[in-house]
Amino acid sequence: MLSREEISESKLDEKFMREVVSQAEKRLADLLEAKKSTDGKSTALFAAYVAAASASFSIGALVARGGPIGDKGLWFFIAGLAFASGAAAFALALRPGKFGYMGSEPQMWMTPKWVDGEPGRVELMLGYLASFYQDRIDLTDRANQARYRIFIAGLYFGMAGAASFAVSLLLTLF
Repeated sequence: MLSREEISESKLDEKFMREVVSQAEKRLADLLEAKKSTDGKSTALFAAYVAAASASFSIGALVARGGPIGDKGLWFFIAGLAFASGAAAFALALRPGKFGYMGSEPQMWMTPKWVDGEPGRVELMLGYLASFYQDRIDLTDRANQARYRIFIAGLYFGMAGAASFAVSLLLTLF
């Protein structure tokens, strides 16, 4: 990727640069859509895991009510803890992060240097926009990767919770 200094010193083709910016916009839009998708899944799974944790804790309390918890109630509580941990992971995945944005503020371009009508300004602007988009793409990609790791951890907690719940059901029924 050219530095901003190299961009200012290059002879840029407007048609080519418009295509570069178009592709950059599409890539950033894809990354922002992936963020929205992860947010939606995290929100839905957060609610489901809270419900599963509540159910696991409640059943564990009912099983343990007759006396010492023993193995039967303990596994329900372990399941509840795993689901609660997964819900916490999904809540972390929903925290605000640093993501790129699609547009630029007009103040960035509405200066004498840019609006004076010198030839080559459009090409140069497109070159700078492509560079800014790359920065935004990198920022958004890093933020998405961090969210994905936390999201996957939440899924693993859910699998552990489901396994613990299954063990507790088997111990209770048999």
